[in-house]
Amino acid sequence: MGRKLNTDIGMTVLTGANWQCVACGDRFGRCQVDHVRPVHAGGLDIPVNLVCLCYECNQVKSCFWPGHGYHQTRLAYDDVFRAHLILDAEITWLREHHSEAEIHEHIWRWYGMPDGASWF
Repeated sequence: MGRKLNTDIGMTVLTGANWQCVACGDRFGRCQVDHVRPVHAGGLDIPVNLVCLCYECNQVKSCFWPGHGYHQTRLAYDDVFRAHLILDAEITWLREHHSEAEIHEHIWRWYGMPDGASWF
């Protein structure tokens, strides 16, 4: 069984995105909360690291993170290029809704990313 995210945090993320997938724009289509930086890569259960994805986009992205590989086990969703595009859309959404300082403080600083570094 997978990890369980705090319900209040999850609802805050979903309603904050108006139940719309940040990658493809799908609305109300089995929306799920996704960790931008996956837990296996050190991602935290905090709003600045969480976004709304539809089921399809969440399955494709899986736990993709640059430098940590692509761990997709379901052949139907195995598309590392599309996973990268979804991650890019997540980052764009974060930058529209959170300050660069907040993103750096809660995501980058702990992982040795220098000030002003970009995701890619």
